[in-house]
Amino acid sequence: MHGSIYLYMKTEGELQQRLYGWMKGTWYVYLALFVVVTIWSTLFVPASLQHFRDTPVLWVVPLLNIVAIANIMRGDQTGTPFYAFISSCLTIVSPGGPVQRGALS
Repeated sequence: MHGSIYLYMKTEGELQQRLYGWMKGTWYVYLALFVVVTIWSTLFVPASLQHFRDTPVLWVVPLLNIVAIANIMRGDQTGTPFYAFISSCLTIVSPGGPVQRGALS
């Protein structure tokens, strides 16, 4: 997804239009995997939510991550791929929503 957004910004013409389809398709795949991993980790790894119980202010992190994920599609649809690219960068550097990180422990 991130790579297709970058290439979309750097190309033009027919290739750029093909990349637009890739951006949308990979965003839906990313969103589906994000939802599956989030649900799986909260249901089957109870310790993944322990930090949120101890420090409720941490809920800001996954909420910002969700906003960044939604902003990727908004940037694509409004013709502002740079905003989509920045949002994609934020999802990469984000702790992945600590909920997902808990699935690995």
